[in-house]
Amino acid sequence: LGLRTIGFGILLKENDSNTCIDGHRSIELLREHYTISTKSVEKRYPWADDESKLLLINLTYNMGANGLSKFKQMLYHLERKEYDLSAGELLNSKYATQTSNRAGRIASRIMAINGE
Repeated sequence: LGLRTIGFGILLKENDSNTCIDGHRSIELLREHYTISTKSVEKRYPWADDESKLLLINLTYNMGANGLSKFKQMLYHLERKEYDLSAGELLNSKYATQTSNRAGRIASRIMAINGE
């Protein structure tokens, strides 16, 4: 999308002038955003456990809590353990068009839950 990021995909705001950070700061930001994503998933999706929780944390980190909340059908099927349907909903999204490799990996992980 041409958005400016820093570290591990942390979105920069338009007025951010600091575009160069070291590895230590990258890890700090990663931990901060991972914690924020985890708390959001635990609050919004208390039914998520194990692998589904990790996948939702991954998606929240990548697209934000509000972005993930728009995937209503994917979340509906994931909550009901309809993993193939959930993966299909993810792959039928604009997100999958924009981030095809990442979406494909996540969809594969959703489908793999079914095999546990």
